[in-house]
This record gives sequence, structure tokens and C-alpha cells, in this order.
Amino acid sequence: TSGADAAVCWPFDGKDGPMGRPPEETCFGAKRLCSAVTGLPGENLVIAGFRDGAVLAGRIGADGDAVVKGSGGAGVMALALTPEGWLFIGCEDGLSLWLRLGG
Repeated sequence: TSGADAAVCWPFDGKDGPMGRPPEETCFGAKRLCSAVTGLPGENLVIAGFRDGAVLAGRIGADGDAVVKGSGGAGVMALALTPEGWLFIGCEDGLSLWLRLGG
């Protein structure tokens, strides 16, 4: 969910989807606002970009987030993650970054 201070993940499995169930959160940005979120299908991995330029990686239900990119610079406007683990980051000043997660 964009606009919160974390990646808010709603469960959509089951016949009732998220009805009556709370969301889980990861990638806590403290007082920073989340502006983009992506995940890797089949993996418990979420990447969140923030208005201050930071990018965090986290796992749903796990403690601790990893900093992918520190704050500073333009806000993150777009994120894309390929099945091979390539992360693409688009910032509001036109800067594009890419890196391979994992190894």
C-alpha cells in the first residue's frame, strides 16, 4: 500500500480474501512515506521505495529490514523486480537504478 510508512500487505487467499483479517506490514520507514511497492511472486520478499529516496527490502512476518538504497535524492516513483532477481528503481528526477538481489 502506497502512502503509509511501511509496505502494507493484505492477504487475498481463500474465498473471502482479506475480509475480517488484518494486514501484515514490512519495510518500516519510520516517518517516511512509502511511494512504491513490489514483490517477487512465489517468494516472501517485499521491496518498498519511499519519498525520501530510500529503498528497503523485507519479508512478511519476519523481523528486520535490509537497506537496499539509503535516503537522499529524489523520491522513488517506480519499482520492478524480475523473477531472476533484478530490481529496477525509478526516481522522480528521472534517475534509474538497477541491481541484482541475491547473488
